Amino acid sequence: ATNGRPVYYKTIGYGSWFPPFATNMHAMRVATDITTNWSDIAKQFNAWDDAADHVGPGGCLPDMDMLEIGNGLVSSDADIAHFSIWAVSGTPLMLGMNLTNMATYVRQTITNANLIRIHQDPGQYPGRIVKRTRVPGGTQDIWLKPLGWPGSGTNVVLLVNNSTNTGYIPFRMSELGLGTNNWVRCITPFVEQDHGIVPDYFRYKN
Repeated sequence: ATNGRPVYYKTIGYGSWFPPFATNMHAMRVATDITTNWSDIAKQFNAWDDAADHVGPGGCLPDMDMLEIGNGLVSSDADIAHFSIWAVSGTPLMLGMNLTNMATYVRQTITNANLIRIHQDPGQYPGRIVKRTRVPGGTQDIWLKPLGWPGSGTNVVLLVNNSTNTGYIPFRMSELGLGTNNWVRCITPFVEQDHGIVPDYFRYKN
């Protein structure tokens, strides 16, 4: 029976399910259920890229499952990386923790105005991994998300150290398709820092 209210249509389907069904629904899960294990979180964003082909204004939204921030991941850095990836990708942000008992850094992260603004960008274009470098203990991933529209000149670059070791993540703006002489502003849930005009090469410790 109809009730006159809109219905949010979401289903569970992975990988090859996207092409035939994406035009008929609002959202579709990209992988099996998430847990607090980082390998399960990585499974979500590794499956995201193929699904992101079907993202765009008014299109089906790939869903990387609920957030595990605040549920006891391996470290606060993992919590922050997890939320940042979800925010930049554009997947739904659904908290799955005890909201009455959270650490200060968790509250600062999930309420960070910059991360929320990036996630809610009206262009609705997805963030995607554009460069992955294998290093000892894992990978260093660089995500890119255009704000407004592709070619607008304003982009988000997210550096994720998806490895067991700390270190710098170097890259050139030109290899990401951003040209040269870009104004760079670094943002974390706790720090904002302007780096001015960066000719091309840039690195950040993560």
